[in-house]
Amino acid sequence: MPHQPGPWPLRALAELESRRYSISDNRVRKVFGASGWEGTLRRLYPEIPLVSLGGCTFPIWAEVAAPELRGDLDSAIGNITDHVRPDRRRYDAEGRGFDHRGRAEFRRTYWRRDEVRRFNAETFALDNIERHGPGRFRIHARYGTYFQSVATSEMLEREFIDVVSRRPNAVWSLSDFPRRAWLRERADGNELFDGTHRAAALSVAAVMIVKEKQGYSALLSRRSGDVKTHPGFQHVFPSGILAPTSSRYGSERAEYSVKRAFLREFAEELFGYDDLAYDSRDLRDPLGGIWPIQHLLNATQPGPMGEPPAVEIRYTGISVPLLTLRPEVYVLVLVRQPGWFDELVSGAELRCRRHGFNLNWEFEDDRDDIDGKRLDSIRVELDDQFELIGRQRLSPLNTVPHAAAALWLGAQVARELV
Repeated sequence: MPHQPGPWPLRALAELESRRYSISDNRVRKVFGASGWEGTLRRLYPEIPLVSLGGCTFPIWAEVAAPELRGDLDSAIGNITDHVRPDRRRYDAEGRGFDHRGRAEFRRTYWRRDEVRRFNAETFALDNIERHGPGRFRIHARYGTYFQSVATSEMLEREFIDVVSRRPNAVWSLSDFPRRAWLRERADGNELFDGTHRAAALSVAAVMIVKEKQGYSALLSRRSGDVKTHPGFQHVFPSGILAPTSSRYGSERAEYSVKRAFLREFAEELFGYDDLAYDSRDLRDPLGGIWPIQHLLNATQPGPMGEPPAVEIRYTGISVPLLTLRPEVYVLVLVRQPGWFDELVSGAELRCRRHGFNLNWEFEDDRDDIDGKRLDSIRVELDDQFELIGRQRLSPLNTVPHAAAALWLGAQVARELV
């Protein structure tokens, strides 16, 4: 067994944690304003293609789901391989052999928690991904915590940015990234699909593509300054960590579900159902009886004369961002009927002002800043082939890599549906 490195000095970890990967970070601007980051990733992962969207390359790999699997949002869901629930007070309580250099980061984050916006919720963490052919994956999980994920996955991203920013046009080697090299050695070179020795929280993101009078639009918004990762960057919504809804829920297997995670985030992030956050509802099924969810699901049914449904929801594929190595599963919400989304917004507000359309604290709410048009500032224009058009340019300088993968996969599936 190779020598286990000791922990980094607490001061060094504190400085690294305080410099979040944010849109205002000069290091981020240096890195993604130059060419070295792409050359470095292609050297580190020569067999892994990067996503290209609107003429820009993003530091993420993604693969579209096989067509016959797209109707089931949980097609990629595998098994829970270990049923031991984590001790949320500890970094490596389950003896996973996490990198000791993450311990100080975990402790710092844990002691700064506020149990409202910075809380150490349980997550479903990557155990391994099995590949069974093109677009066919099974993601097996075990339990982890969000702060464990920050200390073992997000820190890989910070290490990358910190190193490459020193000489942004240089192409760096694996030996320049000690935490990444440590992980690769233990995963036998398969660190993208092997979650051993870390707690990479799985996540779900949905891209909402809405039919307009002419063409389509996709919905994005900037992440707020209150989020721990990628503040200020644009992201699709709803999106969030794949996690149990409640520790008291009756069926463990039913909780490990992309569909449940997507519907929870849809109600929570768009319509203010904050009580869907982990452990805040003591119900057998916390998603039952929520009007926006039911209205969305009703719209997926065919019309009375066999007409296409107003909305189609599909599983589109998976990704692994090459900076954090934290996999994500993607969903497309294709609104085929013009005006349906606006009707959803107005209907929710008429039913309950408290649960009107209102992006939650994770996103900046600047919808009224553009000509007073309430929804325009979160819409990105697409053509009839679902390609980006107009003046807005998405790049690694302003957009979360997961959002690029969501749009890229969503466009491929939407073209086939339409």
